[in-house]
Amino acid sequence: MSDTIRTAPFTLTTGDYLRHYLISYFRAYITLPWALFMWPITFGFPLLAGFHDLAHHQDLTSVASEFWYSLVWLIVIPAIGAISTWRTLARNSTAYLPRTACFDGDTFAVEGDSFSNRQLWRNFRQVVETPGSLYFEFRGGCTMIVPKRALPSKTAARQFLGDARRHIGNAANRQVKVFSSELDTSEPMSGLQSPPFRMSFGVYFRYCLLLMYRSMMRPFTLLVIIASFIGFPAWLQRQSLMDGHWQSFAITTLPMPFLFALLFPFPMALLSYFVARSQPSLHGDRRVSLAADEVQARGDAYDVKVRWSNIRRVSQSWGLILLWSGPNGAIVIPRSAFADPAAADAFIDQAKALWQAAKSA
Repeated sequence: MSDTIRTAPFTLTTGDYLRHYLISYFRAYITLPWALFMWPITFGFPLLAGFHDLAHHQDLTSVASEFWYSLVWLIVIPAIGAISTWRTLARNSTAYLPRTACFDGDTFAVEGDSFSNRQLWRNFRQVVETPGSLYFEFRGGCTMIVPKRALPSKTAARQFLGDARRHIGNAANRQVKVFSSELDTSEPMSGLQSPPFRMSFGVYFRYCLLLMYRSMMRPFTLLVIIASFIGFPAWLQRQSLMDGHWQSFAITTLPMPFLFALLFPFPMALLSYFVARSQPSLHGDRRVSLAADEVQARGDAYDVKVRWSNIRRVSQSWGLILLWSGPNGAIVIPRSAFADPAAADAFIDQAKALWQAAKSA
């Protein structure tokens, strides 16, 4: 990169990640299309239930109990997410590794000793500034975090922010590419390569569903869901239950956590796709290469490298080959990209062999 601007080396803390999670969660109430989901489920349904109770001459205590749903979405769900984020970080091998952020007129990158993530500016939607950090937000909803402490002064941080915003604005009005062609560079990808493939709706939707169900099925998450959807309502309606009115509670409340865990991932996965489809890196051909020391994923708008030592697991599910770099993130290759099942099996066998070799090294 010529004329590259680079931060000092830095490591992200648990506080950096938790602040980003909470900011992102509550910003969903003012960000389309997420706001179309968050406002009705947080306030709309409780209001409808409260009016229904009033129309049927229920007392105000019964009406007030309907608003526990609002408390769930405003307090319980973000608290669950924060705890889940904290637990996930402990299992993410790259979360606390030293890194630097750098950019030039075409790309922004975060690089460490064992990983790198280089993106075109047109992949980014905006840079959000908070008192302690700069959040480089992708059009698809993900974020790269740069703490201001990685820059030498407040003036340098303002200059860094201003230049980044200018590059994002410039990229919105022109087409730039990292490479001379979509899957070709002066430094060819080495090792066993997948055929070119695209992140279609079906592939992305299955991947999002898989992530959601994996998260839902964790014992801690299941326990919190049950406590939120059964324990809290039971406490609010304790007098009614003590008086023997348990039948309606069993019919209307007991199924809720199971329905939530079963159905909630579908609209969220669908919404995630419609948000992510504006991400340039989601489109176009991509290819994954397995080298002796690292796995590389490349498209015409991004280039990501991760050492095998930072890959947690290699698996396949729902027609997807998954190289997990963390509990909630993976490099995805659809089996349908290969000429036949034998070629897909050979690819995943090689990936497992390289991963196991790195683990035992």
